[in-house]
Parts: sequence; structure tokens; C-alpha cells
Amino acid sequence: MMSVEDRLKAAAQHRAAGDRVSAAALYEAVLFMTPSHGTALRALAEIQIEDGKFAAAGELLQQALARDPADCDARVSMASLLLAKGDRQQADTLIEDTLVLDPLHSAASVLYADRLVDAGQFEQAERFLREAVEHKPEDATLLSSLAALYARVKHNATALELAQKAVDNAPGDPRHLARLGCILAETGNHAKALTVLEEAHLKLPTDPLVMLHLADCQTATGHVGEARMLAKRLTLQFPDLLPAWLLLLQIEALLGKADKTFANFLTQVKQHRDKSAALIALARAYRQRGDVHKPMQLLKPLVAATGKIERHRYNEALGLFRECALASDLLEALPTEGQEGLVHQEASTGFGSAPSAKVTNAPGLLDRDTENMFIEPGLTSLETLVLLRFGLSLPPDRQRKQVFGPTYLAPLSDLFADCTFLGTDTLEWMRAVDRPDKIASLGTALSLPPDDLRDRRATGPYLVARDDRRQIWHASLSALPRPIVALAWNTSRPGLLLDDYGPLLDGSPDFPGTFVSVMWDDARHQLANRPDIIDAGVHFQSLADLAALLAEVDLLLGPDGLPTHVAGAMGRSAAVVTQPAYPWYWHAQNSRSTWYPSVRVFNRDEPGQWTRLMEDLSHRLQGLIGNHTP
Repeated sequence: MMSVEDRLKAAAQHRAAGDRVSAAALYEAVLFMTPSHGTALRALAEIQIEDGKFAAAGELLQQALARDPADCDARVSMASLLLAKGDRQQADTLIEDTLVLDPLHSAASVLYADRLVDAGQFEQAERFLREAVEHKPEDATLLSSLAALYARVKHNATALELAQKAVDNAPGDPRHLARLGCILAETGNHAKALTVLEEAHLKLPTDPLVMLHLADCQTATGHVGEARMLAKRLTLQFPDLLPAWLLLLQIEALLGKADKTFANFLTQVKQHRDKSAALIALARAYRQRGDVHKPMQLLKPLVAATGKIERHRYNEALGLFRECALASDLLEALPTEGQEGLVHQEASTGFGSAPSAKVTNAPGLLDRDTENMFIEPGLTSLETLVLLRFGLSLPPDRQRKQVFGPTYLAPLSDLFADCTFLGTDTLEWMRAVDRPDKIASLGTALSLPPDDLRDRRATGPYLVARDDRRQIWHASLSALPRPIVALAWNTSRPGLLLDDYGPLLDGSPDFPGTFVSVMWDDARHQLANRPDIIDAGVHFQSLADLAALLAEVDLLLGPDGLPTHVAGAMGRSAAVVTQPAYPWYWHAQNSRSTWYPSVRVFNRDEPGQWTRLMEDLSHRLQGLIGNHTP
């Protein structure tokens, strides 16, 4: 006869492989033999929580705690159940009491750190987890949780290092593999993330977060059909998972099939138990459709409820509200209270580094003699490039000594020769934190009074190509027929591909000039079938070459990306093509970008495939090229 231990071992193996049905059956068999078996009660309860069967899970955990009130594992599972049901106060009390019983309990420590993060206390969460890791340096659960924390504040290198270590320390636990894949996806490495998440999905086939990140990676790498099927499955299996609905809507918008799904999504939003989360998700759905006014209307009550709703929900609502206000150029609607700028998270400084600086939030410091500037970790490289006009455009007799920020922004320093970029894991940053009055935060520029903001963004070009690189490119391009039109595109779907330019390129047989590629990454491979386009990107050594080339061409065409931003920052002629849900910095008046007046914005009114968009725009783009023909 199979022993209890054999059944427990087999159940654990089934559960690790993602077969919750078989695992549950074995745990039930154990409980039939030993009704008060703590491990079986707890494990079966955890499966019930994963399946959304909260009442049944609660009964099992009550039995486990009645058997042993000091069972810390059962207490943590009960806390997870309470959190899933929205009872945060009782869950927090249970977590704190568990840590009194066992201060080094890994799962309880992770839940406690999550609570600190949700409250916006990133430094405290970092310190707490680091201390826990010091006591248990090989604990994969703690390492994985700390990796997630650093990923959230964009300390990507440290996050990936810790996530990989967690996988190495517990190779049999697919949860850590899933965490590594999720962090890779969040850092933009979708190709590698896809491989890792596919492996995790095989081991955890019903894990909703793995499925969600996998579908997102499939979308980002051009596997839209597979992503749509997986996202559809998610909404059927986990109808309360609002991010799954948003991803499905995003995918179907690209395919022009979102209307029916949107109606089903509205029904789900009305029934959702977390009203704040549902309202934010509804606002995001409208934003994805290209509407900037409806989201602001929906979010206004939440933005006005500061201190009355959970901080992470408030910050999420505030960030989306600000983005919509900027995208519609309703600068007067930008909130003047609460956290400043687009970023609503405190900046951790990296594993083993000094505490974060209490950077000054007064936007006026960007105009004064602040020695250093701090770029918040939530800003993307494109948002940073837009806002650097506020931080680096100073009178000739003044310049920033140092610019601090997350390491993923380091390549941008090649565009600005007069500033020194340093990561927030450096000795210089550790020294700078002692003088917070000398550090200006870049994101606070968006808290300037509306009239000042409009005046400052219209001050003209703020990026100049390096003379040495420009001379090289001038010589290289001097013999080519004019006009020289630079082309940019994306690496994969759902982005704009080089082939999408077909109606433009093939529809201009009498074009007297030269087309030049400015792509320097994997997107260059798309040139294989286009020998008529010069591959300039193969010679790029840094972004300084991109700026130098753009200074020498007559026009740039491309989607949202570094080339179009660099051209706009330099005041060079460019045209950007966008979908309806354009980022805030591509707001336009009379087809001219309000942030980059030298850039024309070609925006499609309805979402759809790029091929159709470029067919619609080809005549207008041909006319724009004609204006630059000698």
C-alpha cells in the first residue's frame, strides 16, 4: 500500500509540474487517511486559492491552524487567502504575528516586503529583504522576491542577477524560473524572456501570471496569433484578471477585432470586486483605443481620493491621469498635489548600495545652480530624452556636474558630451545623497506651471551632434544624390517593419534621392531584401553616430523610437507615424509635434495593422519627401 509520504511526494511532483488536479487528488487521499495532516491541509488549501475557491481554502486552513496555531506555513497561506479576498488589515496582522513566531520565515518575509512596497516604502522593503538574505543567503524565495523589487525600480542588472541565482539555487522550483522570465520581459529582453517563459509554462501550465507574461512576449516578438489565443484562454479561465483583458484588447485592436471583446470586458469591469482596480483598467482600455478624455473623466474621483485608497492604486491612477493630460495637452489639468512628475515610486539604489537620496522635488531647482540631476527609475529612455531639455538646457556659463540615473539610461549620455552620467550604484551617488539640496529631480519638470511648461518646451533644439562624428558622416554622405531620407522601423510586430514602407518605396520609382537606414540592432536584418537602402547603422559606434548622421540627412521617417526623438531634440526635419494610443509626447497641433516642432506627426484615427496605415499615408509621406527634393 502506498504510504502517506509516498502520496505527499507524488503530489508535490504533480504540483511542481503544474498538474494541480492530480496533486489535489493525492492530497485529498492523504486527508482521507489522516484528516488532520498539516502539510496536506495547507497544500490543498493553496491549490484551492490558486483556483479561486476561497471558501473551501479557508475551511482547510482553519483546520490546519486548529491543529497547530503556530504552524507558520499555514498562517502565511491564510494571509495569502485574506489578501486575495481583499482583507488587507487582517492579513497584515497575521503576517506580523507570524514573523514574531519565526522572524526568518521566508514566505512571511516576502509578504511583509510586498506590503511595504504597496505602501510606497521601497527603501524599507529593500532593507528588510537584504537583511533576510544576509541571514539566509541561499534562500531562493528571498532572492526571487528581492529580484522582483529591483526590477520594479528598474535596477535591471541586479534584478536579473538575483533572479538567476534563485533559479540556480532551486532548479526544481518553476516559480523562480517564471520570475526570471517575467523580469526579462519587463526589462525589454522579450526574445530571451520568451524562451524562459515557455519553459516555465510547460511546468506551470495554469499559472496566470506566467501565461500573461508569455502572451505579452509573444505579442512583442510578433507571434500575435499565439498571443491572442493565450490571452483569450486567460480571460476564460481567470475572468477577474484585468491585465489579461487589457492585453487581449490590445492584441485584438491590432487586428481590428476589439469591439466584441470590449463589450465583454465592460461586463466584467462592472462585476469586479476591486472597484478601484476595475476603474483604472477601464481607463486604460479607453486609452488603448486612443481616447485621452474618457480616462481622465473616469480617473478624476480616484485622483481626488488621495489618502483614501491604497497608495499603489492612487499612484497608478495618478500616473495614467497625468499621461492622458499630457497626451491631450491639457496642462492645466495636471495635478499640483501628490507625487511629482510621471514617476510615482521611490528610487532604490541597488543591491549593497547606500540609501536613496531625498532628492528635491521643487521644479525650480532645474533652473538653479544644482550640481547634480537625478533621473527617476520609472522614466523610459524616450521620456527621459523628452524631458532632458529641462535638465540640461542651462546658460552657457553653467552646466551639470553629474547626472544620476538607472543604468539602462547610460547610452543616452553619448548624446550629451558636456554631462557625466553615473549610475545609482556608484560611489559618487553615495556621496551625493548627503547633499539633497544639490540634486534636482528631472521628473519634476512636469510640475512647472502650465504657461512656464509651454514656454520651456518651445525653446528650440537642445541636442547638438558632436563635430568629430558629424565631419565623418558629412564626408560619407556628400556624394549621395539628394534628398537623403533616413528610415527607422521596429524589430518585430506589433511594431512598424521595413516591409510596411513598401507602398512608399515602391510607389516612388522616380525618386531622385537616397534612402538610408539608421537601424543598428537586430532590425538591420530586415534590409536583406532591400539593397536599394544604404545600411548606415552597421557603422554606428554609439548614439553619437545616430545624431551625427541625422544632422546630415534631409528627412527622417519612422515610428516612435530613439531616432525620431533624437531628430526632434536636434530640430531636424522628421515624420513620425503613430497608432491612436500614441505616447503623450507625440501630441500634435496642425500635424506638428508640440514637444518637437520640427517633427510632423502622422496619426491614424483607428487602430489597425501598420501595412494599412502606411498605405493610407503613402501619398502624404511622398509629398513630404518632395518638399525636401532640391
